[in-house]
Amino acid sequence: MNAECPEIFYSSLSALVEHVKGLPGEASLRDEWSGGDLNDGIRLATYGWPEGAAMAADRAVSIAGRICESTTAQALITEIQADVTGAALDVGAYLAGEPECWINFVPQECARGVHIVANLSTSAGVSPDTITKRGIATAALAIALQSAGYAITIDVIGTYKVAKQSTIHSVRVADGESGSVLDLDRIVFALAHPSMPRRLMFAVCCKSKQTDKMIFWAERGGITSSQDAFRPLELGTIDLWLGPAHLDQVERWQDGGEAWILSEYERQTRA
Repeated sequence: MNAECPEIFYSSLSALVEHVKGLPGEASLRDEWSGGDLNDGIRLATYGWPEGAAMAADRAVSIAGRICESTTAQALITEIQADVTGAALDVGAYLAGEPECWINFVPQECARGVHIVANLSTSAGVSPDTITKRGIATAALAIALQSAGYAITIDVIGTYKVAKQSTIHSVRVADGESGSVLDLDRIVFALAHPSMPRRLMFAVCCKSKQTDKMIFWAERGGITSSQDAFRPLELGTIDLWLGPAHLDQVERWQDGGEAWILSEYERQTRA
C-alpha cells in the first residue's frame, strides 16, 4: 500500500457497481460530458455495452494479424520428451523394455498471460468521443491477444485528488487466471464508455459528497501530469501500462488509436 496514495481494489465490475449503489447522492455533472447519468452507467456496467463491443471486435480484426506475427509477450516453458537418447534415464521405461527410455527437456515457446492496466483519469477537455476511441483500441488489443492464445487480465484505475488526498481505485474487469473468455460487452464499457471514469469512478473516488468546487474541478480542471506517476503497487506484474488521458495527447487517438495501442504494446512487452 502506498501511504501517500492509498489503493482501493474492487475484485470485479460488479463489486464496483454494488459499492456505487450504496453511496449517498449523485454528482450534478453534465450528462453529455459524462456519457449519461449515474443510472445509465450502472445499467451499462451491469448488462454491458454491445454497441461498443461490436466496434472493438471490428478493430480487433486489423490488430490481430500484427499481434500474431509478433514474438513479444512470449514465455519459454520446458516440455518433457521421451527419446532413445537424452539427458536423463527413465528407469521405469528402461525396465519395461521401452526403447525411448531417455528424457529430454526441450524449451518450447508459448503464449503467456498479459496484464493490462489502464488509468481512466481523463482531462476535462477530452471529449467523450475521444475517451471511446482510446478505450476501443485498448479493448481491441485485448481481444486480439486472447484470440492468439494469451490469458488476459485487465484492471482499470481512477485517480482523483480530493481535499489534497489522492487515492487509486482499481477495478479488475478481466481475470486471466480464471481461464474464462472475456466478457466483451462489459469490458468494453469499462475501458471505453465515458460513464466509467466520469460517473462510476468519480463516484467512488469522491464518495459522492460533491461540492460546487469539486464539480467545477471535475468538468474544467481536469487531471495533472503528476498522475502519470500514480502507478498501482498492488496489482502484480503489469505488462502494459496505459497512463491517463491528457488534453495535449488527443491527437494520438483521433485515427481510432490503433497505431498508438500497438506502439505501446510493442514498446512495453518487447523482450
